[in-house]
Amino acid sequence: MKKICILLCIFTALCFSACGSKIRDVSINDALNADSSVFYNGSIVTMTDDGTGKPVIAEALLVSGGKITAVGSKEEVLKKAGSGTMFFNLEGKTILPGFIDAHSHITAYAQTLSIAQLGQVTSFDEIVEVMETFLKANESKMKPGDWLVGFGYDNNNLPDKKHPTKEILDRISTTIPISITHASGHMGVLNSKALEVCGITADTPDPQGGKIGREPGTTEPDGYVEEQAFMACTAKTKIPDVSMNELIVRAQNAYFQYGITTTQDARVFEKEFGMLTAAADSGDLKIDVVGYVDLKDAASLALEHRDMHNVYKNHFKIGGYKIYLDGSPQGRTAWLTEPYVPLNGSDPSYCGYPVHTDEEVEDFVRFSIGEGMSLHAHCNGDAAADQFINAFKKVVAETGAKDVFRPTMIHTQIIRPEQFSEMAEVGIIPSMFPAHVWYWGDVHLENLGEARGMIVSAVNSARKAGLKYTFHQDTPVIPPNMMETIWCAVERITKNGVQLAASEKVSVYDALKAVTVNAAHEIWEENFKGSLEPGKIADLIVLDSNPLTVPPENLRDVKILHTVKEGSLVFSAE
Repeated sequence: MKKICILLCIFTALCFSACGSKIRDVSINDALNADSSVFYNGSIVTMTDDGTGKPVIAEALLVSGGKITAVGSKEEVLKKAGSGTMFFNLEGKTILPGFIDAHSHITAYAQTLSIAQLGQVTSFDEIVEVMETFLKANESKMKPGDWLVGFGYDNNNLPDKKHPTKEILDRISTTIPISITHASGHMGVLNSKALEVCGITADTPDPQGGKIGREPGTTEPDGYVEEQAFMACTAKTKIPDVSMNELIVRAQNAYFQYGITTTQDARVFEKEFGMLTAAADSGDLKIDVVGYVDLKDAASLALEHRDMHNVYKNHFKIGGYKIYLDGSPQGRTAWLTEPYVPLNGSDPSYCGYPVHTDEEVEDFVRFSIGEGMSLHAHCNGDAAADQFINAFKKVVAETGAKDVFRPTMIHTQIIRPEQFSEMAEVGIIPSMFPAHVWYWGDVHLENLGEARGMIVSAVNSARKAGLKYTFHQDTPVIPPNMMETIWCAVERITKNGVQLAASEKVSVYDALKAVTVNAAHEIWEENFKGSLEPGKIADLIVLDSNPLTVPPENLRDVKILHTVKEGSLVFSAE
């Protein structure tokens, strides 16, 4: 065996020498710093197929000037390599295109890095302890008017699955405004001072598309706020001054660590636009960020910056508009056509609720088509999905529009199978959140019952409908761990070990499409991203093993070793 290995190495060297280039194996960083670099001796998963649906696996890849200039057999690639080419020996490892995160919130994620983290708490006392510890460590930086903010608690992990109240947070302080955000980002809790700052009293009515929690038997607010009521309050929060550029750099480095080279900021207002343009103009922004401007309250941003519509300016572009049509299924605010399973004596007819009227959504659709821009809509429940689909059908019928500009339905957790076919007819792309299966699959079974709970994140139904579905993590809801998401779509196992509908599993290759070629299509970048082909940008990742060949149950253990953005090394685990 040893003699065979030696002979194979000699044969490989002769092949490269015969093509006129001498192999000079160097580190990946040195290779990428050369005029051109060849990656060889591993599996190059190009994310193109051979015409029969099977993936094309190349032997070598050449990068020059930040782009892919050749991919194929070793002999073919070496013919195009110049004398200054350096070589990186993959030693059996695998290359894929850089992952494209099809729905994320990079500025929100960046800001969570400077606030208290509540993702691991399992009691009200722990919430108080974490928040008090964070306050002591940061009190010297706080000025009058600054808020104490926490992120990531999940009521499903708390006693009786109850949310905290203002009384819990008042134990920390009654003079500093305090806000904690649910892991879903759709609800949260305020202390008494924060309620005062937000102007929420016993006389404050619930806003359209939102709810203010009340003390039992009274109208007195209990501190809990959800959906539009909560989002109006978060706009008033003010945290101690920090370097937003520094936080964005920390956030983008986390994306790079997970192999993501393109991400999104999926709800952009003036504040987020300023943060991203500042990072872009300073040169600190290295990851590509596609921004979606809030259509309800910030549409003027896109109109004022038409030059950035699908055109990057220092790695930041405007990809379209964003609207919310419902809430969170694990938080029981997603809008359904059939009621939730009643819990603790709750209303047996409760189906969640919409954010907007049908007429408002139709106006949003009409506006986006008129502007020639993509419209991304948050839709978790099937009633919200109906509203989005029907709005497009109506507007297209009225206007005769020939192009709907790749609208995207975000999350699509609770979708009836026929709705995917309707989406295909309209031209709506589903951007899906398969990690719900692992993180909240057991909760969905409780909230929705077995029939609906089993088919959450129905990726295979989307595939069978012929849709270019994409995947995301909705970061900061969960970390941007794309390999974990792929594992969730392939295996569909909950934390309690329940196998959700196996009929909705997809192959590893089909899951990889969702974060490469399909995701590039969603953001209008299929001509230069999403696959490893000559002329495309050299966004690529090196993995320790080939996802196509490892046992499916081990997918989330596949490690990202290196991330390359436009031919430059931006992350290395070694």
